[in-house]
Amino acid sequence: MEGPQKLIGLSIAARMWEQMKTKNFMIMVLFVIATSISIWLLGSPTPHLKTFVSKTQQKITDIRNNMKSLPSGPDFSVLDQTYLEQLGFYSGSKIYPNTTEPNMELPMIATAVSSSSDSVMLKLNKLLDSVHKYFPSAMVTVFDLHLDPWDLKTLEKHCNASTQCIVKTFEFDKYPSIVGTLGNMAYKPIAIQLILKEYGAVIWADLSEYFLNNNIKNIIKIAKTSGLAAWTIKGNYPTTTLTHQKMFSFFKTKAELYKFHNMIDSDHLIIYNTYRMHKKVMLPWAECAMTEDCISPMGAQNVGCDFNKKPKYKYSNCHRYATSALNVILGPVFDYQLVHYKVDDKIFGILKESLNSTVKSSSEAKNAGSS
Repeated sequence: MEGPQKLIGLSIAARMWEQMKTKNFMIMVLFVIATSISIWLLGSPTPHLKTFVSKTQQKITDIRNNMKSLPSGPDFSVLDQTYLEQLGFYSGSKIYPNTTEPNMELPMIATAVSSSSDSVMLKLNKLLDSVHKYFPSAMVTVFDLHLDPWDLKTLEKHCNASTQCIVKTFEFDKYPSIVGTLGNMAYKPIAIQLILKEYGAVIWADLSEYFLNNNIKNIIKIAKTSGLAAWTIKGNYPTTTLTHQKMFSFFKTKAELYKFHNMIDSDHLIIYNTYRMHKKVMLPWAECAMTEDCISPMGAQNVGCDFNKKPKYKYSNCHRYATSALNVILGPVFDYQLVHYKVDDKIFGILKESLNSTVKSSSEAKNAGSS
C-alpha cells in the first residue's frame, strides 16, 4: 500500500507546483499590462482623461470663487455713515504722503486727559517736558475727555505753558454713546483718526508715557514704510490671551489664527495715513469703536486676569477692548507677521511706577507751604 500512496502524494505535489507557476505567471502578466497602460495614459492621455482633469480643475476654481463671494469680515452696515464721513472716511480723502503738513519734522504727538487731578497734571507735564527736551519743534495735541469747566481751565493753563501744546475738546456728542465709556478706550481710535485726517501722521502716547530719548529716526522710517510702528505688550502675550472670543466671532475670524500672534500695545503708536492703514486698519478700528457688540462684547471685562493658564495663548479672562480690536484687525492685514511693524527700540518711559511717591511729595510740599 505504501507504493500507491507515495505515487498519489507525488501527483498532488506536482499539480500544486504547476498551479503556483501558473498563478505567478498570471500575476506577472497583469503587472506588465497595468504598467504599460499607465505609461501609455501618462504619455498620451485620452480625451476622457483630459475631460476628467479639466472638470476637476474647474470644480476647484468654482469652489475658490464661491469662497470669495461668501460674506467676510465684520458687519458694520447699521453704523450711520455720517460718523465715518466726519472722520475722513469718504471717497477722495487724502492719503499719505499727500496729507502731512510740510512744516512738521515729526508727526503730531497726541494724548488724552480725563481729569485735572495732581497725578494727571504731573503726567502731562512729564510728557510735555520730554517733548520739549527731545523734540523742541514738535507739536502736541491734548484731547480733553469729559472735563468740567474748572478741569478744562486747569488743563489749558498747563498746556499754554508750552508754545507747542494744543487743547482739543473731544466731541462725544458726535459719536455713538459707547464712545463715551472711557474704560473701553473707544475714544482712542477716534482721536487718532482725527489727527490722521488733519495732519496725516500721529505719534500717540497715553498720558502715563513720556519720551526717554530722540532715537526715533529708524522707527519713523518703519512707520512710513508699513504705515505703523508699534511695540508688543509687556509679557509678549498672544492676542488670544487678552481678547474675548466674541470679538473674534464679530470679526468672523478664528481665534486659532492668533495663538502665536503677539499683541501690540496701543499705549504708544506711530501711524501714517497710508492707503492700507486708512482703509484696512483705521476704518474697521473706528467702526468697531463705535459698535458696542464689537468693542465691548457681552461678558468682556478687564479685571481678574489669570495669566497662569497653560499654554500661554489661553484666554486670561481679561479683554483689552480697543487694543484687542486693533490686534484682531492687524492680523490678516499683515499676514499675521509682526515683522512688518514691530519695533524694539526703547524710546518711551512710563510714569506709573514712580507716580505715587511723586504725588505724595507734591502734596507734602503744598501742605508745608501753607503752614
